[in-house]
Amino acid sequence: MKEEILKNGGFSNYKHDTYFAVDKVYIENGFCKSKELWLNNSRVKKMELTYEDGESYILNLEDNMKMQVFEIPHKTTIEKPLEAAFEILEVYEGTKYEDTALTTLHMNFYPIGISTAI
Repeated sequence: MKEEILKNGGFSNYKHDTYFAVDKVYIENGFCKSKELWLNNSRVKKMELTYEDGESYILNLEDNMKMQVFEIPHKTTIEKPLEAAFEILEVYEGTKYEDTALTTLHMNFYPIGISTAI
């Protein structure tokens, strides 16, 4: 199990050097190693997935330890590889720590067409 701990309002960036886009995001919200750690640390309430072309999607997370799946609308073409960034917008406050934790953040990718200039 790998935990990624981010400060409130933090960013996590992912860059892929081929022509793919995200169609699903899988999130295990909080520090899910134990119920006590999950309650002690803050969890993500709302985060935004933004492509560098400006297209963005809001993900509203439930406050539980279950895997959550978010479907992202498909892009049809792009002109270059895109960077995807996640920004934490709101959190569920932890009872002890200010850290915000995600146990799992997994993205499912699909290939898309390449837009060419005429």
